[in-house]
Amino acid sequence: MKRCETSARKSAGALDGEILDYLVKHPKAQDTVEGITQWWLLEQRIVRAVTEVKTALTGLVVKKLVITRQGTDGRIYYRLNKGRM
Repeated sequence: MKRCETSARKSAGALDGEILDYLVKHPKAQDTVEGITQWWLLEQRIVRAVTEVKTALTGLVVKKLVITRQGTDGRIYYRLNKGRM
């Protein structure tokens, strides 16, 4: 089996899981190929990316490379710690 075919099968397997995960969370959902691509998969990837970004930011804050402040809206804002650069 060619390397490209193996990668394609792994990607298809990952997509299978993403689609099924969405359907389990939203059992009444139905959509077209385009809709699934634009909305279902995008939503799941954004949720996963938010978790990954939070983890990365926590590490940068612990290293004191990034500092935080709480805004008047209650959200945390991140910025470069110029004193550490």
